[in-house]
Amino acid sequence: MPDRERDGTLFRSRAATGFASISHQLFYEGLMTSEHEMNRRRFIMESTCLTCGCAAAFVAGTHQFDLLPQASAQSRRSRGKDNPLATEPAFCGLFCGACSGLQESVRSGTVKCYGCRSNQVVGHCKTCKVRECAKSKQVHTCGLCESYPCDKIKEYHNDETEESNKKMAVARKVSEDFQYFGNDPDWVEKQIERWSCKKCGTVFEYGNVKCPKCSAPIITAAMEAAVYARRKTPVFTDFDGRSWQTNLAYATETKTLGGRKALLLQGSERTIVFLSPSNFRNGTIECDIAVRNSGGLAFRAAEDGSAAELVQLRFLNTKADKNKKLILYSPHGDWRSSWRELRSKEPGKYDVETKMAKDKWFRLKLVVAGKKLDVYLDKDTEPVLTVAEMLGKRDAGCVGLYGENARFANFTMQPES
Repeated sequence: MPDRERDGTLFRSRAATGFASISHQLFYEGLMTSEHEMNRRRFIMESTCLTCGCAAAFVAGTHQFDLLPQASAQSRRSRGKDNPLATEPAFCGLFCGACSGLQESVRSGTVKCYGCRSNQVVGHCKTCKVRECAKSKQVHTCGLCESYPCDKIKEYHNDETEESNKKMAVARKVSEDFQYFGNDPDWVEKQIERWSCKKCGTVFEYGNVKCPKCSAPIITAAMEAAVYARRKTPVFTDFDGRSWQTNLAYATETKTLGGRKALLLQGSERTIVFLSPSNFRNGTIECDIAVRNSGGLAFRAAEDGSAAELVQLRFLNTKADKNKKLILYSPHGDWRSSWRELRSKEPGKYDVETKMAKDKWFRLKLVVAGKKLDVYLDKDTEPVLTVAEMLGKRDAGCVGLYGENARFANFTMQPES
């Protein structure tokens, strides 16, 4: 990045400090109780910025707290664009928004850190060799550098001290994702969702083992580190009389729910558990599904989870899609055709809004014939969604269950001979 742009970013970041402080306090503590109080605090902060000689940044229209020179407007959608922790990935692969140093800065109301990409950082980041190298090479993340993995990033990622080894496994996983998938414009939003409590929405830290606000269970860094460690080591779980490869899941459990013997699956947007062995091309797949966040069925999948055709039931609760319940098709594994991208570019072509309730059982049925896909829900005799031309590049592959927080029962499959 040219020095002029870098200096301009620092200038804007200092100018934005007043507004950021207000936003940070709002985000964590809900301190703003009236319009009068909001105006009073804004006046104080604006005055502080003016006395510091920062008024020019605001006159130029740069008083937004976009402190990340390489972040695009597209990469800060819905919850991401106005969240005080919506930082781009650190060069090493970590999400700065889940860093204890940055969160403490937010909680204190005195901004000390704007994330790895800014010139105002705290702690280790001040002298980080990885950060210095990436900035000098002007790469978005180390995973996209042609020298990856270099000695600097290996040394950093292989820190095995008890405090950081789980966090470093997360960094390695993210860097490899970037190397494979490229720069996903939805990465920020996904990370905010990943590191937010599903119950109360609080963004937690890498070291938390439960939500710091409501004490609800969370997907911890240790769970993600465990997935990374076993990514190439098959782990199998018996369910519905079949053997499922579950090494990509954060957690699985089989138990009886509402009279159904169910598989409980907790994971991420990359989580698919595979029926092994299976080589599905065309035919019918059915399963009872109860969804908390998202869950669905995958087919024609690669066993490493890198590619698949995917149909999911998803509950959205972003500012743009408040309380929407959708059935979505997308080819899994490429952000350019992610469900977010498809909905943004061609709404209604690959998704349909439907009536669903969280944790209620639904029967999902897929009929696959070549490039055509018909999706049925419950006892419907007509498909609720038809995809005339699926976008995936695989003709055959594994069948799988997909879920961030979902339950599955009564799975059946009838491949065409």
